[in-house]
Amino acid sequence: SERSNPETPREGTGPNLCKIGYESVARKNIRAGNIVMVKNREMLPADLIILASSADNGSAYIETSSIDGETNLKLRTSPHLPSNVLKSIKEEQSERELGQGEEESHGIETLEQATKRIARSSALCFPGGISSLENPMNPETIPEEGEEGEPANEPAKEPRPSKTGSVMNLVADMMHNRMSSAEITTGTPGLNSTYVSTLTSETPNPSVNTYSGKLTLPPVEQGGPSIDIPLNAENILLRGAILRNTEWAIGLAVFTGTDTKLVQNSFDTPSKFSQLDKLMNKTVFAILFVMISCICALAGLAV
Repeated sequence: SERSNPETPREGTGPNLCKIGYESVARKNIRAGNIVMVKNREMLPADLIILASSADNGSAYIETSSIDGETNLKLRTSPHLPSNVLKSIKEEQSERELGQGEEESHGIETLEQATKRIARSSALCFPGGISSLENPMNPETIPEEGEEGEPANEPAKEPRPSKTGSVMNLVADMMHNRMSSAEITTGTPGLNSTYVSTLTSETPNPSVNTYSGKLTLPPVEQGGPSIDIPLNAENILLRGAILRNTEWAIGLAVFTGTDTKLVQNSFDTPSKFSQLDKLMNKTVFAILFVMISCICALAGLAV
C-alpha cells in the first residue's frame, strides 16, 4: 500500500502550492486519517473510506472471500453529495462556465486529478486549516436566539433530498477557485477561515455489514455552511479484502490495526480435544507417576 506524503513547498513555488506524493509504507505504519492508495489485486491494509478510483464515479470492486467466504465481487462507491447541494454547485459552475452538465461531471478521473481534488480539501495542502465541524455557519452551531434575545438569522431548511450526485470535481473546482487567494488561519474560526474535510466515524466494532459515519466537506462558497455527506457500508473498504477490476483506489484510513473489523472478528481457536481425550491424558500421567514412584521405591529397598 502507498500513503500520501506531503512535502514542504520548494522555494519559488508560491505559498499556495504544495508538493504531494505517495510513499510505500508497511501496514503497521498506517494511521487513522492517512490517505492510502491501493492498486489492483492488492490486499487492503486497513478499513478505508473510498474517496476516488480509476473506475467511473469513483467506484471499486473488492473480493471479500477471506472475510465472509463469498467469492463474488462487491461494488463499493465513493460518498455522494445531496441533490440540493449538487444543484447549487452546478448552478454556480454554469455561471462561471466551469461545468458542462451532471453526466459529464461523473466521468473517470486520473490518479493525478483525484489526488489534487482530495488534497485541496484536506490538511495535506492546508496543515493549519480548521475542521469543517467548527464552521460557525453550520446549522447545529448557529444559536436559535441572539445575545439580546433577538432571533438569529437561520438558513432556510430544505427538504431531505432523495437523489444523490457523485462527489467528483464539483466541490474541488469550486474550492480551488476560492482557495487560490485564501490564507490559512488559526484560532477562532471565522467567515474567511480555511476549512478542511473532517470524518466523523462510529466506534470500532466487529460488524462487517454495517457502518455509520459522515464526511464533512468545507463550504462551497465563502461564509456558507459545511457540507455533510452520510456514509454507510457501501462506502467502506474492509481490511483483508482484495481490490479487483480496478486499477487503483484512494481511501481515507478510518480503522487500523486492532480496530479494524477483521481483527475485531478474530478470536482464539477453541480446543478440539474431547472430554475423553482430556481424561486419557490425565490417566496416562497418573500411571507414569505411579510407575516412576514404584521404581524409585524398589530401587531404594534393593540398596
